[in-house]
Amino acid sequence: MTTDKNSLTQRSTVLTLAIACGSAVANVYYNQPLLADMERVYNLVPNAESRLNTVYMVINYTGGALGYFLSTYTWGLWQWKGVCALGFFLLAVAFIAHFSVRNRKSPAV
Repeated sequence: MTTDKNSLTQRSTVLTLAIACGSAVANVYYNQPLLADMERVYNLVPNAESRLNTVYMVINYTGGALGYFLSTYTWGLWQWKGVCALGFFLLAVAFIAHFSVRNRKSPAV
């Protein structure tokens, strides 16, 4: 079976462009929530952007690393059922923390 050299070049060009476009979309998808969160953090103390950025990124990546560790450990013990249960448990903890802090704030009168 012979292939046309021009056809092979066109396919590899299309594949390369598809990978580049997919990477660009994934980059925007990942960075957009980070930018929104960082805007909120920067509004806390306007003159301390670098320190706030450091604290934000350390907390963000520490949380991600902890999530990866817990899910990997849970997978080793109970596989998908355990990972799903861990996800629901952490979601419940996040909801409880969010609404308990939200209810403690007194409205400005």
